Amino acid sequence: MQLTAEAFGRLFLECRSSFENIAFSYINDSDAAKDIVTDSFMYLWEHRETLEGEDNIKGYLYMCVRARCISHLRKQQTLLKAKNELSDEARWRIETSLGALSDSGLSDRLYREEILQIFNNELVRMPKLTKDIFLASREEEMTYMQIAARFNVSRRKVTSEIQRALKLLRRSLKDYLCK
Repeated sequence: MQLTAEAFGRLFLECRSSFENIAFSYINDSDAAKDIVTDSFMYLWEHRETLEGEDNIKGYLYMCVRARCISHLRKQQTLLKAKNELSDEARWRIETSLGALSDSGLSDRLYREEILQIFNNELVRMPKLTKDIFLASREEEMTYMQIAARFNVSRRKVTSEIQRALKLLRRSLKDYLCK
């Protein structure tokens, strides 16, 4: 494969933010997601001459990002266990993310633009409170107690709204989820 500097630059500008969104959806850490994607692009550039016959550059980059997300999550899991600070929720989040990433069938069915479009459409259709609570949990990484205080609702209500949001998303994304 001949990857010129110009083609690499276009690929980077075209795909970087999408891959950052994918990495963030797995690891829930914006800075780490950006680092993972940058490292993946650097690896591609450094090894461009050894990738003979690699026609699907975006697919190759996705696999690099995916592998680095798995590595990041495993390191995170080990650190949390070593410190004995692994809460049930954090453990569930890491194990769920690792399980989703480890399923090789996911990479075959992943169409990032379609998934992001479906996800964004579903967010728009969600009731305002459900969407706000879900985004506070996922994007702002707030605890259930912090969310309850912000929206003046019970912790149980926060739990049920997040479950509602996840149910709506699972239903809309069922064709893309691992079975």
